[in-house]
Amino acid sequence: MKEKIFKIFDYLSTMSTSDLTQLVLFLIAVINGALIIFGVSPVNVSENFIYAAISGLAVIAVPLYNKYKNWNISKEAITGQKVTDLLKDGVLTITQVDNYIKNMKQQALKEEWASPTYPAEGSKIE
Repeated sequence: MKEKIFKIFDYLSTMSTSDLTQLVLFLIAVINGALIIFGVSPVNVSENFIYAAISGLAVIAVPLYNKYKNWNISKEAITGQKVTDLLKDGVLTITQVDNYIKNMKQQALKEEWASPTYPAEGSKIE
């Protein structure tokens, strides 16, 4: 469930302002229609209401989204934060990390050349 909520925030962050506005207005229209169907007086959609609703959503959504973006959720992010902490504490130097990355890239390149893959016989190489 938590992952689905984060995916929704990721999707919302890629939407343009006009798309978000359309989504909010669509949701208001759906809620308004549902209330009319069930005989409840509809949502009074005035300019002040829209302003208050969007402002209220922004007050809640922006801090949550910022917390999510700065939260180390994945294993890679947690490991990256540990390396950053070691750099800040002076346990590691930037040169050591750079050399480690360079060595890992060289090792990966050697492994790639050690077991190359070739196209199947009879297939065209473009």
